[in-house]
Amino acid sequence: MSERPDVGVEALMVGQPRRRRSGGNRNDGSGGPPSGRRAGVVLLALVVFTVIGVGALVGLGYGVSRVFAGSSADYKGSGTGSVEVQIETGDSAGDIAAELHAAGVVKSDGAFTDAASKDTRSREIQPGYYLLRSHMSGKAALALLLDPKSRESSRIVIPEGFTAKQVLARLAARTTYTAQALQAAADNPLALGVPAYAQGHPIEGFLFPATYDVPPHRSAGEVLTMMVNRFTVAAEAVGLVDGAKALSRSPYEVLTVASLIQAEAAPADFAKVSEVIYNRLKDGTPLGLEATERYALGSPSDANLTVSQLAQARRSPYSTQQRAGLPAGPIDNPGQAALEAALHPAQGDLFYYLTLPQTHVTKFFSKSDHQGFLDAEAECRSQGGCGG
Repeated sequence: MSERPDVGVEALMVGQPRRRRSGGNRNDGSGGPPSGRRAGVVLLALVVFTVIGVGALVGLGYGVSRVFAGSSADYKGSGTGSVEVQIETGDSAGDIAAELHAAGVVKSDGAFTDAASKDTRSREIQPGYYLLRSHMSGKAALALLLDPKSRESSRIVIPEGFTAKQVLARLAARTTYTAQALQAAADNPLALGVPAYAQGHPIEGFLFPATYDVPPHRSAGEVLTMMVNRFTVAAEAVGLVDGAKALSRSPYEVLTVASLIQAEAAPADFAKVSEVIYNRLKDGTPLGLEATERYALGSPSDANLTVSQLAQARRSPYSTQQRAGLPAGPIDNPGQAALEAALHPAQGDLFYYLTLPQTHVTKFFSKSDHQGFLDAEAECRSQGGCGG
């Protein structure tokens, strides 16, 4: 029904409570990290994933070094062996110091906070997983945290509206996972922890769009599970299950509506597009959405669809040209704003919409103003869109 404008990436900033984390010494034979709040961190690190906002920096509180005054025992040199350490969004200098101390990287908390307070570059430390060494001086540890080569994790941005196929392709292109391993994991959604209402359905819709710091040494399935878990968080935040019940829809149906909204509109128009979709569903009128035909054809580009392509798309259960009701399932992975719009459509009698290709302005019309819609459709064709 409309051409999809560019939609921005949903940037996430997650402030998580302090917990476990770093892996222990991996090969120097000098023993594991000291006991304390990070005990048992190696096992727990295997299942903990961190979602990070785009460009988020670690917040370093230099005043904390005073707290550890008198406890700045320090090792000398660059250390030995290998220790995996995780730095989280929002970590202060004291948090990082405690992390490094517990992992056996530095001799005391103060060894790191003293070094950080003397080097303003410490403000540039990014969240992620780092490969450091045991028994490092605070200055040497800081130097490695500032060295991009020490970062083990891969930062991956998944935009709103990416299809599962696009998500897997991006992961294959920007990580060490093969396309085959990713596809094999995606083909078993239940193993990835999708909700019960997703049983029997493909993974589409459940790979939540966000910016992820992909931890090292994880399987393809664990990385996709991270995305499914992030979907679960978003679904709970918007009240998807209860909200769907209030609409007399299943959560999967609402997720499908959200994917249509994400593909068809800019965020400012989400609620109105949601209104049109629900009004047409109630009326029993085919949705007639171009985005579903593109999905059916596996053709997400903005090129105009030909008559023969549209005829081919009609044979797909995802087509909404002539078949009333929703497509067979989600056609992309929607963000939280689209989920909210699917649960809370605007209230009115809007029944049609289209987006003019040159101005990207979306026009809406009620059912009684069918002529207005036809006039706008002619204008759209004159601009090269709407099959023109």
